[in-house]
Amino acid sequence: MITAALHKRKQTYLDLAILIRTDNTVSTIHDFRVASRNLLALEPLLRKGSDTSHWKIMMRKWLKTLNQVRDIQVLQEILVGHVEIEPLLLTHKRNCLKEWQEISRTIADKNFQDDLISSLETYCCRIEAEPAFFDQTVFSLWLKTFQKVQIALQHADHEHPISLHKLRLRYKSLRYLATFIYDVGIVDTLDFPRLKYWQDLLGSIQDLEVGINWLRNSRVASNLINELSLESHRLRIK
Repeated sequence: MITAALHKRKQTYLDLAILIRTDNTVSTIHDFRVASRNLLALEPLLRKGSDTSHWKIMMRKWLKTLNQVRDIQVLQEILVGHVEIEPLLLTHKRNCLKEWQEISRTIADKNFQDDLISSLETYCCRIEAEPAFFDQTVFSLWLKTFQKVQIALQHADHEHPISLHKLRLRYKSLRYLATFIYDVGIVDTLDFPRLKYWQDLLGSIQDLEVGINWLRNSRVASNLINELSLESHRLRIK
């Protein structure tokens, strides 16, 4: 069950990596980003039994570049109807897509796939030979991930959106790890309604902050900045 869950995540990622070379739709980008974070959430686990350095670096690089494409899609959603900035938005979108397309041609190449598969197989062989090794490593990772959430909670301040963004990322890692633990049968229920609520709320705040920062850097539409800032503040004091 453990091996199957790991390989399912690997295969989902590789399938989407091939698809996203030519498909830049919102849904495909979303699915690929989720698949990336699903594997990255488990990278510290795999690192205990194998070398993950190469594929981790590349995966994060691709994800970082793709985040820019996702941000422009968010901008188009929250700034819809404001025709005065549409030309600037379209130019920004073309530039982001051009950068992504240059990178995506070689995404998940053979060397990357070989490294990722080798990493998973090495770890799986280890836990098959030493079943207790999985329990030790997954418990250690869960504890560290949970502690990072607690630290982020302590530093979260509604007056500082960056601290809320960090908390959101910690929540995400915890949720991805919890889903894996559920999939391998360690727990028999996966019910985090409050966690999902806070993750969605923090996501909405982050989307607004992306819009605010972009507008400020573009030196346009100060009235829009005020509008988005008020909405961000309203969500942050919930």
